[in-house]
Amino acid sequence: MSISKFALIVLITIVLLQGCATAIITGAATGVTIAHDRRTTGAVIDDQGVEFKAALAIFNNKDIYEQSHINVTSYNGIILITGETLTEQLKRASLRSSSSYPQSPYYS
Repeated sequence: MSISKFALIVLITIVLLQGCATAIITGAATGVTIAHDRRTTGAVIDDQGVEFKAALAIFNNKDIYEQSHINVTSYNGIILITGETLTEQLKRASLRSSSSYPQSPYYS
């Protein structure tokens, strides 16, 4: 096999598998994070789901999203909401949006 054909095959393989490398690295990083966490794997996954849903609720409210900077963190089912809003009204609205998960108390 000539060098140019070999180089072409390697180049095509690299281009086609580009996304796989990212997925493998991300999966490995998540595995390392879970390995050093005191929570069970199920608790970590549940917390990620709660964070995603609460952040999505905030994102879907255009007023809150555009006029605030809010972070949602969940640890063992407890939601911590941090950040800043322009008004007290936006703060209350963001807490209402994020507290729609009765299984998770929240702290701000």
